[in-house]
Amino acid sequence: MMPPENRKPPAGTGGISEDDQLAAGQSESIELRSAGGAVPLAEAATVGAMLIGSADVILELVRSADFADRRCAFIVETAQRMVRENVPVDQVTLNGFVRRHGLLDSAAPRMLLASFLAEMVAVAPVPASGGWYAAQVVEAAVRRRGVVAGQRISRTAADGALADLRAVVLAELAAVMAELDRAEVSVNA
Repeated sequence: MMPPENRKPPAGTGGISEDDQLAAGQSESIELRSAGGAVPLAEAATVGAMLIGSADVILELVRSADFADRRCAFIVETAQRMVRENVPVDQVTLNGFVRRHGLLDSAAPRMLLASFLAEMVAVAPVPASGGWYAAQVVEAAVRRRGVVAGQRISRTAADGALADLRAVVLAELAAVMAELDRAEVSVNA
């Protein structure tokens, strides 16, 4: 995928149809060589851009819960902690921070982390594109949240009391609307 200044996918679609995006829960993925398993491209590019110079911008837009890939979520959560502790965020400092604070408990995951960070940095087109990719991550998270809300409403409609259905619909609607508002801010940032 090219950086947004060269090519933008159709607005709000992440480059594929909304039906396909909902079915997949994400847009394109990349297969990692050394860290095991595919990572959604927007998530990889967001984490990579954060590590090469856009941490302040990206961490304003995303939360660790926005990431479907738990490894990316871990890196973002660690970066947020580093910022709170006034530690600069990059590939080297993040890896060292994880080691010093014992955030991974054995050598094998620590080695995989180093490889994973290197691959994320390699995926990032340029730091300036980080905000655009972060907005794609937030959009995918909001879509996943909408699917989960629909499933909860459906389960309650099938098995619950009508009073419970009203409460679940209202709660899920409020939660999805709050996420949509946040996504709008991320996209317009």
